[in-house]
Amino acid sequence: MRFSHATPEATYGFAKRFAHYKDFYTRHDGLIFSKLGFGTFKKEPYKEENYIFDYKDALKTAIHYGVNVIDTAINYRYQQSEREIGEVLEELFERGDVKREELIICSKGGFVPLDFPFPENPYEWISEHILQKGLATSSDIELDQHCMTPAFLNDSLERSLVNLHVKCLDIYFLHNPETQLTKIGYNHFLKQLEEIFESFEARVREGKIKAYGIAVWNAFTYEEGNSEYINLEEVYDIARKVGGASHHFKYIQLPFNIAKTNAYSVPNQKNV
Repeated sequence: MRFSHATPEATYGFAKRFAHYKDFYTRHDGLIFSKLGFGTFKKEPYKEENYIFDYKDALKTAIHYGVNVIDTAINYRYQQSEREIGEVLEELFERGDVKREELIICSKGGFVPLDFPFPENPYEWISEHILQKGLATSSDIELDQHCMTPAFLNDSLERSLVNLHVKCLDIYFLHNPETQLTKIGYNHFLKQLEEIFESFEARVREGKIKAYGIAVWNAFTYEEGNSEYINLEEVYDIARKVGGASHHFKYIQLPFNIAKTNAYSVPNQKNV
């Protein structure tokens, strides 16, 4: 039986093929994750040099050597990152090098993706693909780049599934929601988050995603009182309200590196 998503048995079997790697894998929610994942972000995506070299060979090599976590977002390189991943996955699946259920595939929605090649007039693209379709109004789009109405996020998810050549994502992240906080205010943000989580739970029931989460840049690491701070306990409360004890809000993503150490050094979240 071919699954459309990662499974505990298959991810465990994948990891067993690399048993000589010491402490390279970890378990969460039954799945076995490689501790090193494959990311596809590239700054300044409008620069031509970001398309001269692609991710295809690098992704093939990563999977060949035991990486089974793939992380991307629809807006990375104007959807091109997702499409390159999709081409590689289709090739590897057809060749039998790896199975879909062995891989944990994650993407994100929230930023206006535009398209590659970059449209001559991005505002026309936004009008045609978002406003005229009724996915959002112009007031829902912050800084001409970020939108998180449920309709827009659903459309982004469908695009991601097509780009990635898969039927289901293992994790779908709401992408940098703090982008909207200053504009809409914290209380309104929590109400909107409830609507988003209701929509995500519906996508789980439809088999489009297995779990969802929030990917942030600053929101979970800034101190309380900062204009971009999000209280994680309140987010969990919303998930429990929407989905009950069996809700599917299971993941967060945030930067943690030598330059951004707050995830470890700033105790700003309680009871989580």
